[in-house]
Amino acid sequence: MPAWREVRVIRVRDGHRTNEDDRAATEEPLEIRLDGHPFVVTMRTPGDDCDLAVGFLLSEQVITGPDDLASVDQCRTPDGQLGNVVTVTLAGAASGRLAGVLEQRRHVTQTSACGLCGRQSIASLATVAPRIEATWTIASSILTGLPESLRRR
Repeated sequence: MPAWREVRVIRVRDGHRTNEDDRAATEEPLEIRLDGHPFVVTMRTPGDDCDLAVGFLLSEQVITGPDDLASVDQCRTPDGQLGNVVTVTLAGAASGRLAGVLEQRRHVTQTSACGLCGRQSIASLATVAPRIEATWTIASSILTGLPESLRRR
C-alpha cells in the first residue's frame, strides 16, 4: 500500500469550482500482535510497519532492546500484498513478562479522537450503525466564505 493515493477533488478558487486530481496521504489501521495475541491498533501511513511496531513496543516499555525480539513479521493479504498486521515474537526477559504486558495494555474507553487507536484488534472496529441521510445542504459560497469570516472576528 503506497503512502499516498490519487483522489478526485473539487477545488474552489475565487468562487470558481474545478474538478481536479490531487494526492492524499493514506492512513490505515495497523494491528500489533505479541506472540499471536492482539495487543494494540494504531493509525499510520503504510510503510516501515515492522520498524513502527518495534519503536512502539520500545516506547511502551514492552521491550528494552533487540535482545527482546525473536522475530518481527508483517502478515500478507491473500494476494501477497503487505497487510495491516505485524506479529512480534518476544524473546528473553520480554517473553517472561508477556502475561503482565497483555494484562496492562492500553484500553481506550473515551476519547475525542476517532476511537481507533488503542483498540486490541482490527476486527474490534466493526460497528453496525444506520446510515444517516442529511436533510439539508450548505451552499458552497458559505463554505468558501468561512475562512475570511473567521479572520475578521
